[in-house]
Amino acid sequence: MKILIAADVSHSFVSTSASTSNASKASGGDSAEHWFNLEQLAALVPLAGCEVNLLYVKEELPSYERVLATQADFPQDLGNVIEAQAKPVLAELAKRIEADGAKVKVEIVTGPAAYMIEQAALDENKDLVVVSTGPRADGQFTFGSTSAHVARHAPCSTLVLRRGTKRATDSSVLIAIDGSEHCLKAIESAIKKFNGKIENKKINLIYVANISPMVAAVTPRGFVVAMEENLMMEGEVHLATAKKILADHGFTNVDIILKTGSPAHEIIKAADETGAELLVIGAQGKGAIKHFLMGEVANKIVTHAAVATLVARA
Repeated sequence: MKILIAADVSHSFVSTSASTSNASKASGGDSAEHWFNLEQLAALVPLAGCEVNLLYVKEELPSYERVLATQADFPQDLGNVIEAQAKPVLAELAKRIEADGAKVKVEIVTGPAAYMIEQAALDENKDLVVVSTGPRADGQFTFGSTSAHVARHAPCSTLVLRRGTKRATDSSVLIAIDGSEHCLKAIESAIKKFNGKIENKKINLIYVANISPMVAAVTPRGFVVAMEENLMMEGEVHLATAKKILADHGFTNVDIILKTGSPAHEIIKAADETGAELLVIGAQGKGAIKHFLMGEVANKIVTHAAVATLVARA
């Protein structure tokens, strides 16, 4: 599997600028752990044998460079300084990923962060892009703009790692389906990549029947109840289909969850209630305009979910 890890190491510079040796101190390099949860990645993705590109995008700051160039106490080029401080942090993470059996290539490029990440994934035909909420996120329910953009527009499946989430010993995987053929194909493609890490875990499949509040407001109550019952029956069929697909791939410990209400709210709630370590959603919802855009429900889930989230693309 070919993986692209988007590394935002700029917030690590304070700890590394004092002494690069501090970056590789206690616990095998814990200095990197505060900005990238490698333990969470290794628990979810079979890294052994993978080709990993560790990509740091150095954004162009021409106006800052011009200002700093006029300062007598800052003789070096800002871009070179940033790159020099990024290299030891990236090297540390690369070494730790290689310890899990992956072949790692480190790249530092310049340009708009989201665009460069997405273009690299496209040009190099990556199977998975990994982004993190990072320490710039203000608490577990916010999401950095670059990571959010990549999750929405990446040409392949995207794994969003979350800061501060602890892995429970009895953790499970929650897979949300919307009944669309694209969603099922995307999720089937994604679980093939993760097989070997999640095949023995408890899998919960969830489908949420939802009637638009506007439709419910202008429709007689009796019709709303009838529509809801029909959607619930459809949901049972969709869940049975998805369960069979999982069974065909060797997943035997599978339960189904059928809910009514707001899909994003119910899915996020179910992830918490089931102790999910990973939440899997399809990139294209029924309301998506183009194949590479996330639907509204998926967008809300990626933004607000508290656990690692895989945005699956076929």
